Amino acid sequence: KQLSQKGFSFIVITNQAGIARGILSNESVEEINNMMIEELSKLGIKIIDIYLCPHHWDDGCFCRKPNPGLFFKASSDYLFRIEKTLFIGDDSRDCQAAYNSGCNSIFVGDKNELKNLNPEELPISYHSNLLDAVPDIINFYKKI
Repeated sequence: KQLSQKGFSFIVITNQAGIARGILSNESVEEINNMMIEELSKLGIKIIDIYLCPHHWDDGCFCRKPNPGLFFKASSDYLFRIEKTLFIGDDSRDCQAAYNSGCNSIFVGDKNELKNLNPEELPISYHSNLLDAVPDIINFYKKI
């Protein structure tokens, strides 16, 4: 909400292997995403779009994080420069995907999950919750 009040809007990029595994239907994921967008909108938080990879992790698709396919698609669709973009994630693959696409990342979660990343894949910062990451997000955009 703090970021939205400062003019930020958001794009969600997510892996949803549960679709390929038959655990969730495409329709149920779409319903969940629509409810999320609606609830966040009530708080003044704008989700521009959601990009999701429905593939199984063994499919080897280019859109499944840590591959950068959905980052490139979002950048092309919304004409933003990836190198001036910050991706916030809660999985080490999110940091890898950000690196693979050419953007920076911030990690929200247990920093021990980052121990297997290569140094160049490491996020610019890590936090135990999103609220604590807000100052780093704002500072990132002040510098570019």
